[in-house]
Amino acid sequence: MAGLELCEPRHLYNILNQHRRYPRLAEPHYLCLLDVRTQREYNESHIITARRIEQELENFQPYPVEILPAKLYMGNFKQACDQQIQKDLKIKAQVNISEQHLDHGAVLVFSSLGISRSSTVTIAYLMHSCQFSLKRAWDYVLKCKTNMRPHRGFVKQLSDWETKIYRSTITDTSEPNY
Repeated sequence: MAGLELCEPRHLYNILNQHRRYPRLAEPHYLCLLDVRTQREYNESHIITARRIEQELENFQPYPVEILPAKLYMGNFKQACDQQIQKDLKIKAQVNISEQHLDHGAVLVFSSLGISRSSTVTIAYLMHSCQFSLKRAWDYVLKCKTNMRPHRGFVKQLSDWETKIYRSTITDTSEPNY
């Protein structure tokens, strides 16, 4: 998609940190220009900057997506181990799906790839803490992390969780979306 796109900082943050094979900024056919320099400054330094960015992209590690502003992030194992990410996002706790629970402060929920298990736990958390239905929590997380895809067994557990919370099934998980 070519053109100019204006968006909120959080939305831009999540767009830039989405990836399948490569981080969005390192994808071979993706170009994103963010520049606040004056035209004169740009004209004088853009070649040097382009060379520096090329070197930085070789070591680029995308950040986790932001689910709840400055409170809840979702990512993968590499992001959970990156001390700079922990510092930048002020992560006070990490949730490795099978071992810990959510605490106060910013939390990073992660799993091996950050696609299935972490998505499931994040959706369950939103259902519980924000009183979201399964559909609303699913759509919310999908908007933040477009490659999230909970395993079918986890979707069944989320549906059971919704039934337990609301004492009835609200979301039809037989739809192809789930």
